[in-house]
Amino acid sequence: MYIVISRFADKQDCNRIYEAGDEYPRPGLVVSAERIAQLAGSDNRTGHPLIVDADAECEMCVVGGQKPPQDAPKATDEQEPTETEKPAQKPPRGRKKRVGE
Repeated sequence: MYIVISRFADKQDCNRIYEAGDEYPRPGLVVSAERIAQLAGSDNRTGHPLIVDADAECEMCVVGGQKPPQDAPKATDEQEPTETEKPAQKPPRGRKKRVGE
């Protein structure tokens, strides 16, 4: 079994979209060793590996294809957005003043 490390559309599987973290190949699909080598190497349209062997030791993070920093906090769904990620707040809506008020 292999793990997808970068999103791609598999042209040999009816353009099925594989997201980072998905298993490759999908259940029921049989792929050749040549296709595995193509997707695990740089001999594909993107020019970089798209899958890694799930059983092999790998220095790269499974999702995202990048090695996380040693002191990086673990991501959770409950993290507060940073100041740069927060949406801009609109001024409160109020009654417009008429000319002469």
